[in-house]
Amino acid sequence: AALKIKQELANLSGVISSAGQQPHKLVEVIKEMWPSIISIANNFSLHLTVHESIGLFVETSIKTAKDSIRPLFDDFLSFLTLSYSLVPTVECINAFKLLITEFHQVDVCGPPLVQGILSFSQSTLARLSSHSRYENPSILQNFFVLMQTVLQVEPRWLSMNLDIPTCALTIALQLIK
Repeated sequence: AALKIKQELANLSGVISSAGQQPHKLVEVIKEMWPSIISIANNFSLHLTVHESIGLFVETSIKTAKDSIRPLFDDFLSFLTLSYSLVPTVECINAFKLLITEFHQVDVCGPPLVQGILSFSQSTLARLSSHSRYENPSILQNFFVLMQTVLQVEPRWLSMNLDIPTCALTIALQLIK
C-alpha cells in the first residue's frame, strides 16, 4: 500500500510542478487535498516511504507556488515538524528549508519558523543520542545545510532561541566522538 501511495503522490507532485502558471488555483487544489494527505500520513505514521513522498509533495508545492502557498504555511510547517520528529527524511528538511527561504521576511512567519528550527534541532539531537550510529548520514548532512541556510537568511534567529545553536553544537560534538 505504501508503494502505491508513493506512486500516486509522485504523480500528484508532477501535476503540481506542471501547473505553476496559475499558483492561486494550485493552492486551492492543494488546500482541498491536504486533509486527505494528512489522513494518509496519520495512517502510515512511521512509514519512511510515505513521509518521504509527502515531504517531496510539500517541497514541490512550495517550489511551484512560491509565496502564493502562504495560506498553507501553518499546515505545511506543522506537518514537517511532526513528520521529522517521527521519521526524519531529507525531503522534510528540504521542504522546511524552502519554507524558510520563501517566508523568512514575513514577520508573522518568523516566530513559527524559529520554533520549527528548534524542533528539527531537538529531533536530530534526540535521534543521534539514542543511536550509536545515525541510520542515514544524509539526514545529518542536510540538517547542517539547513543550519547554513538559517545563517545565510536570518542569522538573528539563532540568537532569538539559544537552544538552537546549543543543539546544533551538541550534534556536531557527538559526531566527532
